[in-house]
Amino acid sequence: MAATGDDVLQRYLTNPPVIEAVAGIEFRARPMDVVALVRETSKWSADYPVVSSQPPLPPSRPVGQPGPELQFMQGAGPSRLWAVSEDGSWLVQSQEDRVLVNWRKVAEGAKYAGFDAMRERLIKLHKLLDRPQGVQLSPRVAEFSYVNQIEADVRDLHETYAIFQKPERKLPGDLVAERYEAVTRLQHEHGLGQVTLTIEPAPGTPPTTMLNVSAKFFAGKPLEESDFTALVDAAHDASKEAFFAVVSDATMSRWEGTP
Repeated sequence: MAATGDDVLQRYLTNPPVIEAVAGIEFRARPMDVVALVRETSKWSADYPVVSSQPPLPPSRPVGQPGPELQFMQGAGPSRLWAVSEDGSWLVQSQEDRVLVNWRKVAEGAKYAGFDAMRERLIKLHKLLDRPQGVQLSPRVAEFSYVNQIEADVRDLHETYAIFQKPERKLPGDLVAERYEAVTRLQHEHGLGQVTLTIEPAPGTPPTTMLNVSAKFFAGKPLEESDFTALVDAAHDASKEAFFAVVSDATMSRWEGTP
């Protein structure tokens, strides 16, 4: 069985199988070009000195909602910058309408930094963001997503994940891959939440799977700037509950402990 409900928020994994995580917020696009973004990035260059340009990310939308809004503008259009720490484990993504902080497992044996560390860095970055013409960075979307690398043979997925069931009758041929995807919606005091979860086989030895959990919360009303932490916390809690819902308790025992 897998654990569900409020009790999972009190459970602690001493060494979870996370290989990458991201926390961030989206807000109304600021009137900033790439030069202004580069200047803004210099505010956190002491911690994230390696800067590069990337294609912009589109606005987030709940599943089933219309796609990104058309934006009519002059010039080069939206920009996104990456700013990476010296060791490559921390990444800040910034563009006109968002800021994201990523943790990445770049060294063998590295332990996941944890949500609290990511939240602290995001709050610090939020304070440093430019607010041209006095614009308010009212949160529209908050995200917490992460990728888990979990050792599991395709023949034993029903033991690793509570979401899989062993078929009552054998499938013809040899099973070489099995996948899972789910999208859920939930209500929050500030709006709508959405969790997207996928389980994919990954090449390599020993055989592993990638469990991707992405939680996004969409503001249903105008919010104050300071409300972004409540949205990010809600996204984290939902993503944690999703993880504990699909991974079996037997598998969880590999990493569970006390703070």
